Amino acid sequence: MFVGMWNNGASDLGGNGKEIFVRALGESTFYVTHSVTGEPVWVAEHYSPYSRGFTRYLPSLYLFQSLEAIRETDQRPEATILNAYTIAPGLEGSAKLYPNIQDTAIYYAPMDGNSAEGQALQAWAKDRYRVQFWANGDIPLYTSTNPATALPTEAPKATSDVYGDSRYNTYKVGGWCSFPGIKKFQNDVWDPQYPTPDISSRDAIVMRLAEMYLIKAECQLHTGGDALATLNELREVRAIPGMEEANKLTGAVTLETILDERAIELCGEQQRWFDLKRTRTLVDRVKAYNAQASGQVTSNHLLRPIPQAQFDAITNESETEGTGFWQNAGY
Repeated sequence: MFVGMWNNGASDLGGNGKEIFVRALGESTFYVTHSVTGEPVWVAEHYSPYSRGFTRYLPSLYLFQSLEAIRETDQRPEATILNAYTIAPGLEGSAKLYPNIQDTAIYYAPMDGNSAEGQALQAWAKDRYRVQFWANGDIPLYTSTNPATALPTEAPKATSDVYGDSRYNTYKVGGWCSFPGIKKFQNDVWDPQYPTPDISSRDAIVMRLAEMYLIKAECQLHTGGDALATLNELREVRAIPGMEEANKLTGAVTLETILDERAIELCGEQQRWFDLKRTRTLVDRVKAYNAQASGQVTSNHLLRPIPQAQFDAITNESETEGTGFWQNAGY
């Protein structure tokens, strides 16, 4: 649900899209032929390493930037964001268009591709792996580094003279289909029943202890308690060992602080719309942080539409007072 498309133009990155899947005598075997040596390489634990054949949830630039901002002090960015794909061991040097490929296949660089740092990284990665930037560079993920205007790209910025080979697959190399996913639901070890980490057998999260701290802090914000101390209890646990003090928040806690921390801690856990709805911040935050939806969001979206099937199932409408049952406004 949280990764990009596997046909995202990665056909030359260590064999992606060329896996051989054979069922014989009840056993599954996965091999990729090394393009240089011609030897078959066992890749079962790494099958389909570059996402899935469809997309569901694309992370906003706001989320990506929020996680990246605390990477030096907090464990959650590394545990949450899937900012690189690797090749299967044994396929080093197999990519014809990336002859120096070693382990990394795709890296999503958290920077402006036109910056000096971005240009240096792009030049270094040229024959080693594909690099995609927040914005700009040869392959931008988003159209801007400003969350209020950043849209996922649908095609590389450069023209066909750069992308006129089999290294890329039209628009699928852009941020719309190839992006940093969320990995908190991926399997930790290979499961033969789910032969790719992107198809998870891990539990969905309903409630956990960290959220209790966030709920407590939000209550304290409205009742005069020490919300900052509560948030920092969570921040201390989430800190990279040795970075506990550096990872703590400072200054006054606001509702924005709470919502930002909930985004970092709970992303991918199906809570965001409910958080923004109940705090009546949905419209303002979507306009500020989600360019895809900012032009369409209205206060009507604080409620969801009632399915027609629910109206069709009503049998006692005539017994109710007033005008009976009605659809939510705007639908």
